[in-house]
Amino acid sequence: MSNSPNQSGEYDLIARYFQNWPKYSNTQIKTIVPNGDDCLVIQSSCPIAISVDSIVENVHFLTSSPAHGVGYRALATAVSDLVAMGATPSFFTLALTFNKDEAWLKLFSEGLKQAANDFKIDLQGGDTTRCKKTSKNTSVITVQVHGECLNPIKRSTAKVGDLICVTGNLGDAAAAVLLLETEHINAIQQTLLNAFYYPKPPIHLSKQLSTKAHSAIDISDGLLADLMHICKKSQLQAKIDRTKIPLSVALKQTNTAAQALTFALTGGDDYQVCFTIDRSQLDWIKQNNIFVIGEMFNGVVDILDEHNQSFTKHYATLGYQHF
Repeated sequence: MSNSPNQSGEYDLIARYFQNWPKYSNTQIKTIVPNGDDCLVIQSSCPIAISVDSIVENVHFLTSSPAHGVGYRALATAVSDLVAMGATPSFFTLALTFNKDEAWLKLFSEGLKQAANDFKIDLQGGDTTRCKKTSKNTSVITVQVHGECLNPIKRSTAKVGDLICVTGNLGDAAAAVLLLETEHINAIQQTLLNAFYYPKPPIHLSKQLSTKAHSAIDISDGLLADLMHICKKSQLQAKIDRTKIPLSVALKQTNTAAQALTFALTGGDDYQVCFTIDRSQLDWIKQNNIFVIGEMFNGVVDILDEHNQSFTKHYATLGYQHF
């Protein structure tokens, strides 16, 4: 990670918490000059997918949020973009601007390291900056991920007749947002919070999706909002069956049926993958416990329900809006 000569303690913090991590080298992307110089230098004989995500204190997590969960979430949400592209994770860089104490940094690094191990991705540098602890300065965590991407999956290549699929339960993390400031959490509520802090993008499906899916997107802003991106890019209409949306037991036990469905459709923060695929792949879909929720059609760009009603009639917004 790059360092300022005026911050003598930064080298020690980096050495203590962000160096000498396990290396996985599971792609053709090789490090020529590693972390420690002005630039990381890599060599690759394959296409590289690159994505960057930032999470901001009191926007994406609270000041009171567990540092371990914040670290895990920061990397998992970025890796989700690689999965949606059909890429195999190779390495990531971290830019950390924070106003926390060293105890927080230790737990944060442990959560980040756990995610790196779960997704088999190397930490290869970045930058750390301490900001003054004032009401105007909050922590910002930026993760840039890189992966081998031999067969990129785009949003613009869905086809008429494609099945619309999702890789896991939806809505848990959105429901958890309402619990972030709750002091006394029961076991069921903790399941929802775990979905928020420890999302599990389906990295095990990445390579297979790259050769089977026609289009894909990770579900970060909400199923409807993200599926609409596929519809607009592919100039097609989607029709989904609300009764087919996968909901967890915990979500259904802690919410009304209507609220659970709203969380699943518009809540976001799931970091599962929504993709479209030819129906000839139905056996593969079943073998991998993937959920079929609808189909792509020719028609006006929109998302319809099982009664052919536009979802814009049900919801004022289709998902999270950043601006």
